[in-house]
Amino acid sequence: MSVNAKLACAAALAWGLVTSPAGADWPDFLGPDHDNVCREKDVSAGSVTKLWTANVGTGFSAVSVADKRVYTMGNDGAQDAVVCLDANSGRTLWKYGYPAAIGANSYEGGPNATPAVSQGKVYSLGKQGKMLCLDAATGAVVWDKNAGGLAVEAPTWGFAGGPSVAGDAVVYNVGSRGVALDRLTGATLWGAGGSGAGYATPVPFDGGAGKDTAVALFNSAGLFGLDAKTGAPLWQFDWNTSFEVNAASPTPIGGNWFVSTGYDTGCARVDVAGGQAKQAWRNRAMCSHFNTSALFEGYLYGVDWQQRAAVRAGVPERR
Repeated sequence: MSVNAKLACAAALAWGLVTSPAGADWPDFLGPDHDNVCREKDVSAGSVTKLWTANVGTGFSAVSVADKRVYTMGNDGAQDAVVCLDANSGRTLWKYGYPAAIGANSYEGGPNATPAVSQGKVYSLGKQGKMLCLDAATGAVVWDKNAGGLAVEAPTWGFAGGPSVAGDAVVYNVGSRGVALDRLTGATLWGAGGSGAGYATPVPFDGGAGKDTAVALFNSAGLFGLDAKTGAPLWQFDWNTSFEVNAASPTPIGGNWFVSTGYDTGCARVDVAGGQAKQAWRNRAMCSHFNTSALFEGYLYGVDWQQRAAVRAGVPERR
């Protein structure tokens, strides 16, 4: 969500509620299937109406929608807050705040990460590492952790990847190779301290033992496949970028992956087989600085840091 939180929240909600009579849930940053694709019916532009607006403060958190409620984050200049709104009216149902500087650093500041909603709980991550689990209905604190207590360092622009629930683990892109907490208790399941966090949201996937048994983590050094339960490495692919900014989440292509970053770094398809991750192709047809791409009918659609772009998933288009 941009600093103009009122417009971003209204636009996202209008789309989610108009596209289907039921208004399908979008419970975390990447959606219910972790692929950034909305599978509701098509709508013409004329049928999308603004339902309401709500000012949640300054920040770049997007919205998650679950059980007719909308969850996001913002900062009022002195506090970060996780906010829950009624999806039909925009009325604030609850708000949980805690002291936090706005943290402007070459941009307006405020929280970067999008909350995740799972089984009646809301998980959030503050820019400096505040990890919260809140009751989705009431906003009551279930557990409260801080990444600093896990001996990890915040990257230059603060933590930005949203939490991802994979089985009993909540996985965060913090530290040198990610951190996972027990989703019910907040106990540390695995994770290395130190620096090197990327800005992308971890992506759960089928690690060979069923859905959401592994996560793809895109940090400052590259893309890693990790066992969601233990954190054990499954494979890795080096991908270095200027200023260590790997911010757009990896896009799943079957059992393979698409990565893209800005600063004219470009994009690549990463094929995974037998515990090895290898580059299938690479070019500069798309350089996604922040925006995660989506795969649709064989094409990857995303936002190049200078223009909109589409890249064919199987055969690279070059420019």
